[in-house]
Amino acid sequence: MRRGQSAIEYTVMFGVSLAILLGVWIFVNTANADFRQDLKVGFAKQTVTRLADAANAVLAQGPPARIYVDVNTPEGVTYVYPDASAACNLSEVLLTLAAQQGLSTDVPAPVAANLTGDLSFLINNPGPKRLWVEAIDYNGQPCVKIYGG
Repeated sequence: MRRGQSAIEYTVMFGVSLAILLGVWIFVNTANADFRQDLKVGFAKQTVTRLADAANAVLAQGPPARIYVDVNTPEGVTYVYPDASAACNLSEVLLTLAAQQGLSTDVPAPVAANLTGDLSFLINNPGPKRLWVEAIDYNGQPCVKIYGG
């Protein structure tokens, strides 16, 4: 009787320990996923801010001013602006990131000039990149071209 009771107590203690461990595991995985998303958004903010600052700098200098900017593109980029269809008609740098549960997060940075160029190679292509930011004359109006090279 004593031996059987002891085995049941050990089994119950083992089950309770597993239940607690499972709860901690779920909490840690959720916190880790949230942290990774926050880190991706931080990298995206840094990328768009650096590009916007560079665009404003070359705009102030005028054509043919050109500088390069080193950025670290995060994972999960699903949309960028400027893209191949950009025709100096919008004035913001934009990265859209995939988020949890099929959602997305837009990370914009305003620029004083209209933009053109093509950053579509950043989509699903994470890691460090060197981008060129150049002041150009677009049909008589100042414009900034951002592209990889």
